[in-house]
Amino acid sequence: MNAQVPLTSAKEALIRSAERLIAERGIDAVSDREIAREAGQRNNSAVQYHFGDRAGLISAILDYRMVPLNEQRFSMMAELEERGEYDVSDLVSILVMPYINQLNELAGETAYFSLMSQLSLRGSDLMGGLDSARNSAILKLMDMIAINQPEIQRDELLERLGYMAKLVIHMASDWDKASRKDPQQWSSDYLELQAKGLISFMAGGMQQPGVR
Repeated sequence: MNAQVPLTSAKEALIRSAERLIAERGIDAVSDREIAREAGQRNNSAVQYHFGDRAGLISAILDYRMVPLNEQRFSMMAELEERGEYDVSDLVSILVMPYINQLNELAGETAYFSLMSQLSLRGSDLMGGLDSARNSAILKLMDMIAINQPEIQRDELLERLGYMAKLVIHMASDWDKASRKDPQQWSSDYLELQAKGLISFMAGGMQQPGVR
């Protein structure tokens, strides 16, 4: 795991402003100048100054939000290994619950889930590979699932995990929008109930016999 580099206040302000504006209007509908102005930066070229370009800004947003999720997944897996007994639902929970915990902790303060959903739909490689500080826990999770489901070929398990990851991203984006629109209904208890349903659904899919 790689430690996350602390951000300056200017960079953090740009990240938070960018993710909010992108969620509201879309990646291509927001200019760097608007992001700088929203972040309270007098320099209209603040995005270029701090991040190089738009891709650098998006990468910084993903690091800011996803590296802590990756670390949380490693902690959850360590707890399962220490316990020594777990099932597929426990493993799928490691993929889902860090997003739910983040939604509850931030309580509508972030809209970066929409950014991830947009990037996923575009097939963007900015999300990072499985060897990155954002996603490296997924490799270990894959190993644990493979041990739990030895009758399914590894390449098929990896494919299923990819399906699940995309589903979770889009569902988290929908839940984030809904919770910001109607926070009274979307309490932490209600959100966790939705998550349990999703985990149950995906665990069932992961346990289906292989087709290869």
